[in-house]
Amino acid sequence: MEDLNLIKVSSDPISKMKAYLMRMRKDSDSAPSIEEIAKMVDEVRTSRNEEK
Repeated sequence: MEDLNLIKVSSDPISKMKAYLMRMRKDSDSAPSIEEIAKMVDEVRTSRNEEK
């Protein structure tokens, strides 16, 4: 799948998304954790799949 540019596999120890989230949360006390964001995404995906 990587050969077809459908996915990107990275060997970076910290993903770009995780680094971005860390920068955005640096000064925020109320920002959700990565686990909370992942849970929210899963809930949205589940609800969308149930609608179909």
